[in-house]
Amino acid sequence: MMQGKTWKIGGVVLLGLLLAAILLGAGLGTDYTDGYLVRISSAETFDFAGVSDDLRREFGGKLGDLRIQHGRENYNDQILIRAQKATEEDAARMTEIAKQDQADAYLRDFSAVKNARGMGKFWKDTLILCLLCAVGAVFLGYRQGLAGALAGLLAALVAMVFAGSLLSLAGVALNEELYLAMGTAGISAAMVLSFMLCDGVGGKAGLASGEEADTLAAKAWQRSKRPAMLFAAALAFVCLAGTILANGGLRSMMLGLLLCTLGAALGTGAFGFPVYLRLAHTRLQWPAAKRKAKKL
Repeated sequence: MMQGKTWKIGGVVLLGLLLAAILLGAGLGTDYTDGYLVRISSAETFDFAGVSDDLRREFGGKLGDLRIQHGRENYNDQILIRAQKATEEDAARMTEIAKQDQADAYLRDFSAVKNARGMGKFWKDTLILCLLCAVGAVFLGYRQGLAGALAGLLAALVAMVFAGSLLSLAGVALNEELYLAMGTAGISAAMVLSFMLCDGVGGKAGLASGEEADTLAAKAWQRSKRPAMLFAAALAFVCLAGTILANGGLRSMMLGLLLCTLGAALGTGAFGFPVYLRLAHTRLQWPAAKRKAKKL
């Protein structure tokens, strides 16, 4: 667990990671920003999986966030492509790729799309995640006091910054589904792990014992390491398997969930729990611990 200078270094590294993601990362996806729509039609049914894979191989990472969907309109099969950056030449090349599957494929439409409600949707989703954080913090606060609530919130924040920054630097734009899934997974994992470690201290009795923070931390780790490690390892294994086996958007989703799990473990063990121990021994102790400390 991080102490002293190491804790500060970890904070600086996370801040640097966040700034790098803001300046160099992929940023928000087409669910939240403006973009372009390419509509390709055919009288025959496309092999959507094959065409989608070909389009991603050709344009993946070149046009910002790339969303590919399958649809039908007026008895025609359609491939709908949304991208943050695209030109008429890109649309023509996409049509050529589709023609390799269906020779009669043609470019039905290429147009700019204004997403006037995009940022409003982003802040609405952020509010949903903040409410989820609040629910977790209330539960931790009820069981572990204000120090426990703050530890859970800090762990959740670290999980989101860690996962979101690395994913953005890897070139994956943040869309609504990915944002909500990552946020839910990261916050939930951080709160559960925070509860396991903080509960391992022994609650009010443990804090009132007068033992040093390092001693309490060692005891908490011995009590909680098996369930905490099994919980984190199981989540990480499922997400890693999904990252390896999935394709396209689902792979990005599973990678995001994997990074959130790792971020939650990092945020809890390296930031949240040490802060809990420090605060619980000062102004944010349980009332029983304060009375015990005064007698000593």
